[in-house]
Amino acid sequence: MQYSSKENVIECLSIIIEKSNLVIERNEKITSFHDFLSSSTNMTRPASGIGKTICGVL
Repeated sequence: MQYSSKENVIECLSIIIEKSNLVIERNEKITSFHDFLSSSTNMTRPASGIGKTICGVL
C-alpha cells in the first residue's frame, strides 16, 4: 500500500477540483450553444438571405 503526505493529497484534490470546474464551464458553454441553435429566434431570416449576406449582395 502506498502512502502519501497530507500536502500531496491536498494538491491532488486541488487539481481534481480545478479540472472538474473546467469541465463544468465547458458543458455550460455547450449547453448555451445548443440552446442558441435550437431557439426559434435565430431563424428569423430565410437561408437564402443568409447566403446573400455572406456574399455581400444584401
